[in-house]
Amino acid sequence: MVALPGAVTPLNIFEARVEDGLINHESPFCGSKKFGISHVNSEGGVSQVGTLLKIEGHQQLPDGQITTFNRGLERYKIMKVIQKQPVLIAEVEMMPEEDDTSPQARQLAADLVTIVKQLIELNVKMRKIKATESELNPPELTDLHPSRLSFFVASLLLDNYMQQQALLSLDSTVERLEIEKEVLGNTLKYLSARYALQGAFAPAATGTEGEADKQPPTAGPD
Repeated sequence: MVALPGAVTPLNIFEARVEDGLINHESPFCGSKKFGISHVNSEGGVSQVGTLLKIEGHQQLPDGQITTFNRGLERYKIMKVIQKQPVLIAEVEMMPEEDDTSPQARQLAADLVTIVKQLIELNVKMRKIKATESELNPPELTDLHPSRLSFFVASLLLDNYMQQQALLSLDSTVERLEIEKEVLGNTLKYLSARYALQGAFAPAATGTEGEADKQPPTAGPD
């Protein structure tokens, strides 16, 4: 899992017990509602750059679990690992971001917004589903500045954790936007071609008899 600044990361919380070390009322972080998420790869390696999150809300599930909704605040870099189990505790250095308002960043952001909207519309058409206005035009696409927009778009790359972590680790907003524009632009081209082929090879509408459907007359006795 990779959490990104500005994006909401839902988490399912199982029963936490004091004896497991997951509850510590003496911790200086108790009650802050803040915690960090660092990506762990398949070999158990912990990524150096992670995201600080804050719990914004929760939902009780019928099976007793709790789903928390957590908003990414800012990035951090792990400087020293203090404890690995049962939860990772580390000394970190925050990585405050500076919004890039250069003409290049603004233009890349505008191009990326257009691509994302086109992808959403195409997805709705291909899946033949209905979508609300907010789903077709997520407010984040117009409300976020280029840096936060780049992180929000990275959060849409579901299950592509390596790509998300690479984008999270980049310090340059322009670099993130350029990579996302290329990746999503190629995705849009592929899906557009696929959609066009589906339309070209779709079965002909019923109710009209074509030449191939016509049957020769049955010969009867003269």
